[in-house]
Amino acid sequence: IVTPPLSQERYDEFFSDMESHTVTIDGAGWKEAAADITLRGLGWVAVTGSGMAKVKITVPKGIGVSVRPPLMPYDVWEVAARYT
Repeated sequence: IVTPPLSQERYDEFFSDMESHTVTIDGAGWKEAAADITLRGLGWVAVTGSGMAKVKITVPKGIGVSVRPPLMPYDVWEVAARYT
């Protein structure tokens, strides 16, 4: 879990009311991202893979979650080559 630096009191308050979203993404193969999952105010995650993927995202209530076409679909190839 990635969290901002908070005191325990603020942490408990921040994470007390969570909601889950489930999205289905049809993979475009391992050489390009199929979609981006965006988390309003936090950023995005590129999803890469082959076949259908069902992804469950849990965020604090009020944080919007959406799926969009990938912003950098081929960037994954450069990153994967470095770390594999």
